[in-house]
Amino acid sequence: MIKSDYGRLALKFKWQGQYRTVYLGLDDNRENRRVANNLDRTVAAEILTGTFKPAERFPDAKWVRELAAESKRSAVPTLGEFTKLWIEECKVSLKSQTLYGYEHMLDRHLLPHSIASRAINEVTESAVKAFLRHLLDTDKLVGDGKLSRRTVNMVIARLRTIFKAAARRYRFDDPMRYVDNVQQPKARPNPLKLEEVRALLGATDGWFKNFLSVLIFTGMRPNEALALRWKDIDWAHGLILVCGNVTDDGEIEDTLKTEGSNREVEMMEVVRIALERQQALVAINDPELLVFPSADGTPRRLNNIRKREWAAALAAAGIEERVIYQCRHTYAALSLEFGDTVQHVAAQLGHNSIKMVVDVYSRWKRRPESAALQRFDEALRLDNTSRHALFHNSTKLSMSLDENGLTEIKED
Repeated sequence: MIKSDYGRLALKFKWQGQYRTVYLGLDDNRENRRVANNLDRTVAAEILTGTFKPAERFPDAKWVRELAAESKRSAVPTLGEFTKLWIEECKVSLKSQTLYGYEHMLDRHLLPHSIASRAINEVTESAVKAFLRHLLDTDKLVGDGKLSRRTVNMVIARLRTIFKAAARRYRFDDPMRYVDNVQQPKARPNPLKLEEVRALLGATDGWFKNFLSVLIFTGMRPNEALALRWKDIDWAHGLILVCGNVTDDGEIEDTLKTEGSNREVEMMEVVRIALERQQALVAINDPELLVFPSADGTPRRLNNIRKREWAAALAAAGIEERVIYQCRHTYAALSLEFGDTVQHVAAQLGHNSIKMVVDVYSRWKRRPESAALQRFDEALRLDNTSRHALFHNSTKLSMSLDENGLTEIKED
């Protein structure tokens, strides 16, 4: 149907259940009406035969451009939709504990945010940075407390992975290329001192005392110790085989964080005694059963231990609050303080190189005595008068050692 709109011709027709209007840009006169009527009949025939292609016939029409944009958006998932798809695809390659952590983090911090409803190819760098500012200011999804910068950087890391996969699949510019991590204070070990270790073990009893003894005197990660079975204890050779891990959802995995994490840990006598106590406590002989089981024989949840037994033990011993992972740091620090080698500590902790031990625990390492430094120090052991004269008197002095190795100061 041809109509006139303020002296200009327009074509109106029904397509896919909706009336559409196309302004032809022609003045309303006899000749132009003849052209418009021919176009009307052509469009009607194309609609009837199913060959009508609005993008080809009327590429400049506003509603045609809107349909094309909508079609493009519908072909590309939103950030939230692709995130869920990515999680599903990761199930074949990631360990269950890692996957659980990713899914839990993205469910809490990304998916409820408005950025997740945008088509993933339309998410800009500025939109990502605005989302990260929201996380840094206050995450309303988890309360009024601010998220740690470490958690925000973990979200950034996952976004990089997600956008990299999506950009390759849907061919768009990755907005994460210029998004940097937020600065975060470097976490420092806060190990227990030896007297604090004694106080902590003195404030506990039962299975938890035995559990802490294993953590503090082997350097095992808490979830590694929770996965121990009696068959992993080599009593004859004084070794513990570390080969499993308890996930946050209470399952035991046979694969550990790194290849070096699968290791044999040497037992100190205090560890042997603790395991013997634990063996008597659970009164079992089945090598397949857990060393530190729950009441029903299943793996204990580390989160529950943190909230209950660990918090209560710190309070009872009068020790400042710290995470239970500090038991691992305690083993490394005390071992180095008492003269153990960096190489042996790295092997006990399950590190493939000594670099991490050197970088993190160097201030606890016992320094070997240097004969040269010792002689230099003895040369400077002066009485107060001589020291004052040496460093403050304008008279020129010379210093030498007498036959007894003591310092002589002479005025030139």
